Amino acid sequence: IEELFSLRALLESHLLRHSIPRLTTDDFDRLNEILKRYAIELAEGHSHRWGELNTELHDILLGRANRPRSLDLVQSLLRQTDRYTRVQLSISDAAVQRAKAEHEELVRLCRLGESREACALLKRHIEHAGEELILFLRERRRP
Repeated sequence: IEELFSLRALLESHLLRHSIPRLTTDDFDRLNEILKRYAIELAEGHSHRWGELNTELHDILLGRANRPRSLDLVQSLLRQTDRYTRVQLSISDAAVQRAKAEHEELVRLCRLGESREACALLKRHIEHAGEELILFLRERRRP
């Protein structure tokens, strides 16, 4: 799990740096729609949609990087971590609210063209999700 999230953090922050200058108004409209749907699904507790919406959001953010092989790797990693992402978000309401706030801030920074800040936030966002999940799983293993 740690390796999957570490790889995602490295690759996604790299792709985002290349994608931000190419994101379009249509991309931001789609991102805002995903954020709205994400908020509704979170409020209604529909965890089965969280991973799907998370993947959609990340795909749009990274999709303009013009790095098809790297993007294929990230999409594979997103598929492999989908169930972990849903577990991580189901751990606590605080985790859900933090993920929501980080996604909103990430879209805002990208819209402003704040590449360095957006990439750093994305890297922290993914690393923190992985760390929180690993901690949760370790605690559950203890007798």
